[in-house]
Amino acid sequence: MCYTDGGFFQCVEGEQDSVLNLLNKIKQDQRHYDLSILLQQQIQTDFHFPDWSIKYMGKHSDI
Repeated sequence: MCYTDGGFFQCVEGEQDSVLNLLNKIKQDQRHYDLSILLQQQIQTDFHFPDWSIKYMGKHSDI
């Protein structure tokens, strides 16, 4: 998860049912708005981000 310029960017990985359930909870939570899914795909390998964390990025940071 990244936070910058008043917004969040997050990659969510996991079992499909778990991820879809989480997405539905996020959509129903009134604290979240302007939700955009940039990419949704199934992968057959290990997770890309096993040691996740949150990062603050300055206004002109490269992602």
